[in-house]
Amino acid sequence: MGLAMNVDDLAGSRPFYKRVIKISACQWQYGFLSAIGALAAGAQLPLFGLIITQALVYFNFPDGEYMKRGLTKVSLLCCGLSAMTVLAYTCEFYFSGIAGENLTVCFRKLMFSGIFFSTFLMYEAKFC
Repeated sequence: MGLAMNVDDLAGSRPFYKRVIKISACQWQYGFLSAIGALAAGAQLPLFGLIITQALVYFNFPDGEYMKRGLTKVSLLCCGLSAMTVLAYTCEFYFSGIAGENLTVCFRKLMFSGIFFSTFLMYEAKFC
């Protein structure tokens, strides 16, 4: 019975979402840039599929010169898309890493100050 009461007490003490949003407000720009990088990284695989399909279409043309021009275009598209993929993954992981590190530092500072304050109050109440 005592365990059930403790679980109910913990379930009722949910964090204030407005406070969490205020704390993380300075990191939203990094989250937004990370989301853009994630969208670009997610779009690259279907685009590669379309490019490879177009290359297979060019391989079936009987005209050699048209096939060569088409495959050159496809290879340049693959190079450009691979450069975009590298940039997208770099943006995604770099900006989400910065936001995560900054939020971790902020929450650790808040937790440490809360622990320090409660410990200070405990010693003050004990010895004064």
